Amino acid sequence: MTDTATNAGTPPSRLRVLTLNLWQQYGTWSERRAVLIEGIRAQQPDLLAFQESIKTDAYDQVIDLLGPGFNVVHSKRRDPNGMGISIAGRWPLGEVQEV
Repeated sequence: MTDTATNAGTPPSRLRVLTLNLWQQYGTWSERRAVLIEGIRAQQPDLLAFQESIKTDAYDQVIDLLGPGFNVVHSKRRDPNGMGISIAGRWPLGEVQEV
C-alpha cells in the first residue's frame, strides 16, 4: 500500500484492517509468536482487533506482537488469566466504549 498519511494524525484514504483470535498463549507460543509478528508486519494493518489477547500487570500480548507505533486499548472485562479483547490503531483511537 503506497497511500500514507500526509501529516501526523491524519489517516490515509485507505484503511487496512486485521482481526485475529490470538488463542491466548496456547500451543507452542514462541513459534506462534514469531509467525504472528512476521505475518502482522507483512500485512501492514492500520487497525487491528484481537480476540483472546492476554493483558496482565506483567505482560501485554498485543504490545509484544506489535511493538511501538500503535495505540492500544484493552477491554476492562478480562478473565482471571488476563484474556479479553483488544484493539490497536496507528492513529489515536478517540473515545472507546465497552457495551
